[in-house]
Amino acid sequence: MTPTKKILLVEDDHDDRLLFNDAMAHIDTDFDVVIAKNGLEALETLTYCTELPEAIFVDINMPLMSGIECLQEIKKNVRWKEIPVFVISTSTAGRARDNALLAGAEAYIVKPRRFDRFVEELSFCLSGAR
Repeated sequence: MTPTKKILLVEDDHDDRLLFNDAMAHIDTDFDVVIAKNGLEALETLTYCTELPEAIFVDINMPLMSGIECLQEIKKNVRWKEIPVFVISTSTAGRARDNALLAGAEAYIVKPRRFDRFVEELSFCLSGAR
């Protein structure tokens, strides 16, 4: 049996966390989703975890620390900088996408209106994290 791999989801919205977990349940993987409700909690989780996540998905708009600020902190840290980070947002603005990619995101995912499309997006992102 393969050991479970970790994914860190940084998301302040309860419904979006549920949606992410539902989408992950449709993907045939051995990933376990760890939740951080904001950027500061994510950095604390990374600091004290014994096993680093295979990937991090971070929302842009959050209280206390934005997703971009969280991403920048992750990429500054020698221990974490190689973890692929995927930014998730409802914003379709090109500037938000450009800022995320310039900060070191692997990809910028617009939260789709269709659930099956969201599952496809996550599956595609995780195909490189396996």
